[in-house]
Amino acid sequence: MMISGLFFGEAKASDGSTLGWCQLLIDPDRTSGHVLFNEGGNGFINVASVSISTVNSDEILLNVFKSEMLENDYRISEEYRLPNEFRADVTIKNAELENAISGEWRSDGKTGTLKLFREVLGEETVAHQIFSDWDAFKGWANKYTSMQGAAFRGQGGRHRLCTSFHRTDRVDLVRYVREDLPIFADRLETELGGIYNLSSSTDFGAVIGLAQHHGFPTPLLDWTSSPYVAAYFAFAEVVAKREPPSHVRVFRLSADFVRKGMSTVTTHVIDPMPTVSAYSPPSRGNGRLLNQQGLFTFSNMLNIEEFLRKRETRLNMKLGTLLEVVDISSDQARRALADLRNMGTTAATLFAGLDGVATFLKHKQFFSPDQ
Repeated sequence: MMISGLFFGEAKASDGSTLGWCQLLIDPDRTSGHVLFNEGGNGFINVASVSISTVNSDEILLNVFKSEMLENDYRISEEYRLPNEFRADVTIKNAELENAISGEWRSDGKTGTLKLFREVLGEETVAHQIFSDWDAFKGWANKYTSMQGAAFRGQGGRHRLCTSFHRTDRVDLVRYVREDLPIFADRLETELGGIYNLSSSTDFGAVIGLAQHHGFPTPLLDWTSSPYVAAYFAFAEVVAKREPPSHVRVFRLSADFVRKGMSTVTTHVIDPMPTVSAYSPPSRGNGRLLNQQGLFTFSNMLNIEEFLRKRETRLNMKLGTLLEVVDISSDQARRALADLRNMGTTAATLFAGLDGVATFLKHKQFFSPDQ
């Protein structure tokens, strides 16, 4: 039995009282990871390394210990760092459910229990509105063309929002920032001839933005300030499919959420708290970001939509206030792409170079409404 993934839950003392919340992160190709925890509900975060060993076929031991490197990465203040001698052992028995683990912990003569639940995407989200006609969608979109600040994302199906990083089943962003992104930055310097300093917020943003737009896994999602650019990406995914999904999907993030998120972006993407935030890095070397009126969201969560739904509930908002979901019938693809072409929204305008031109001509010559 081995465990991996992103787990949330709480630890309790031997008398049953709750000590605080816990977050366990273990990549599927590792037998080590780390844990974030908040003891006593005081609002301050602790972080520690975790090594995993198998005791027998149905029992795992987690050895938890202080890590100064992790404390530095998470910027834990000196007064809340763990003592050098900190140790804890957690014994995990057979999982009660496929996505739940429970066990007993021991540390400094104290004991208690622990129960954690793996974060999963779950079933597809039900749209707030469904449009069978392209003009009906345009009526919805036109409400936002004169309003500044909202962000939109188009997808060729009803699948959930999830970053390319999390789709790899990796969850450890400390490892990503320390190991993966520097390798990409090194190759980027070779290709582009520049020098990127990842400790600089400007260079970090440029590197991770280029990574996102060139297929390297990142904890980012692409968004645009135009609902029509979002619709283009949704329909472009399905127009040539022999068996397209019944609907494509467009998401809208509220202007208020985007505006507040922009002020919280840090130099790197490591954040000890569950986070979904808007992110607008420099467009240095990334013409696509400008052409697509683009911005990103960053998330250290697998289930972005569930996180935003819970935030709406916590703030007593109407569902769909922060994140609105609309579906459009995919049989409108040819008509929509032709209309978008007349608006000047095509692959040729969104993607520089021959690839964009070729895709533009493909849509125009092979998938026009009258064919």
